[in-house]
Amino acid sequence: MSTDYKVRFRPYARVAELALDARKKLGVAHYFTFNIVKLIRTLVGETFGKLGELHLDIFEDNPDRLAYVSFNPLMLHVDREIWELAGLGDPKSRFILAHELGHLLMHDMNRPIPKTDRHG
Repeated sequence: MSTDYKVRFRPYARVAELALDARKKLGVAHYFTFNIVKLIRTLVGETFGKLGELHLDIFEDNPDRLAYVSFNPLMLHVDREIWELAGLGDPKSRFILAHELGHLLMHDMNRPIPKTDRHG
């Protein structure tokens, strides 16, 4: 059983454009790489328009999920091992967190992305 939200297809070029825009607004556009764990920590507590305030749930012992987003309340759920590995720079774990962050940022394209100069 899948709990993924169905989203409108966006061409690769559009996703890349949206990602670059988000990187600019988050203050990390000029970095080749950055600590996504530290960046996400700066976003926790920020308000994402009508989606509300972002919360973070680090969980253990759920072999079916590595990370996901829920929207009532707005929460990023991340497996503890993925979180820790991403903080150490593991590429796959960083990708997983970036993917979920993309869900947060692209869920409602009409709301502003929180701005931050804290890149981690």
